[in-house]
Amino acid sequence: MKYNYAIFILAGGKGSRLKSKIIKPLYPICFEPAIFYVLDSLKYLNAKKYIIGCSDIEEPLKKDFPEISFIKQKDNGYGTSWALLSAENEIKKYEEVIILQSDDILINQKFMSKFSQKINSKENYICYSKEIEQKGDGIITFFNHFVSFSSKSKKTNIGRYIFNVNDLLQALHKTPLHDEEYRLTDTILLLKNKIKTFFTKETFINMNTISDVKKAEDIIQQRINNNFIKNGVFIEFPNLTKISPLAQIDTGSRILGVCKIIKNTKIAENCVINNSNIMDSVISSNVNILFSFVEHAIIKTDVKIGPFVNIHSNCILQENSIIGNFTEIKNTIIGKKSKVKHLSYIGDSTIGDNVNIGCGTITANYDGKNKNHTEICDNVFIGCNSTIIAPVTINENSMIAAGSTITSNVPKNTLAFGRSRQLNLEGRIKNRG
Repeated sequence: MKYNYAIFILAGGKGSRLKSKIIKPLYPICFEPAIFYVLDSLKYLNAKKYIIGCSDIEEPLKKDFPEISFIKQKDNGYGTSWALLSAENEIKKYEEVIILQSDDILINQKFMSKFSQKINSKENYICYSKEIEQKGDGIITFFNHFVSFSSKSKKTNIGRYIFNVNDLLQALHKTPLHDEEYRLTDTILLLKNKIKTFFTKETFINMNTISDVKKAEDIIQQRINNNFIKNGVFIEFPNLTKISPLAQIDTGSRILGVCKIIKNTKIAENCVINNSNIMDSVISSNVNILFSFVEHAIIKTDVKIGPFVNIHSNCILQENSIIGNFTEIKNTIIGKKSKVKHLSYIGDSTIGDNVNIGCGTITANYDGKNKNHTEICDNVFIGCNSTIIAPVTINENSMIAAGSTITSNVPKNTLAFGRSRQLNLEGRIKNRG
């Protein structure tokens, strides 16, 4: 039994012209791999999707795109037609196929909705852009190769196709070797009289150089930012603000200065993110973050962070907590209304509600072999310049004197000192100035 149609994405590009060790389909564009944008354009099409490429591409993508099937391109040949022949056993299952390129990053859902309407016609379609650079009489450009189609052509093949499977497979098997490659452009020549045209006026950029990448990324970022602005998010400098296509920002929030909102970050309403980087974090309403880095964290409502704070590695900041300047918080829960306002490192800790952590406090969590946990319970006051050597628990309503080194548990309602007694030796120092 043959199924209606499937979508095959050619993803064998090595990225050599980009002078990068990252293969072209995985090259980052607005924090996501280039092929993400092609797959996103197919989100609402009810068709089986395949990626044809080298083995390097499967591992990074299969977690985020479990519905995609991967086909390894055969090793003893080169070129786009060779890649399709590598997938012949899958292609044969369908009546029609859509062929796309993994670096066609400006493709979008609106275009694919129109293009896919040509399915069921049992005919072959090639998509052209009307934004053309003509290369002589009757020549169109396709990935720096020239294919003659019609005289005085002013159209560019942008690598988007619909093929009748029987026509495609017959032509693939007859495709000649060209400069040691089997090219889809040569396959198309064999189908010259059976191909219809589909025009688009949309901007098209292929990722052949870093300059191409930058132009395409600017267009994608403009699309993303304009969509947020349209939905009520204030972005002070859209040209300097980079936001992942996966990010969510609610109405009324303000993105000020130079910011990066990375990966699956969610920012609720009425937040202010000012000159900060936020990655894979959940930010609740009315949060203010200034000149800081927040990564893999959950920030509850009415929290204030910054300036110059680094929060990372699965932290949770409860409601109305405050993290102040030059502070690092790592793998820690900060309780409601608790404060760590200056020059501190709090790692692998649980901090209760209404706790005050004085300036210069350190939870010494690493003993050279293991990371150990510190627990500071509700209503505790930690004096300035204290070192809490884990594992240790400081129980409720206790106070740690400034300058202390705490190495053992502190009972509740206790004042703990952990410092040497001051000794004054009078007259020992003379004539210092």
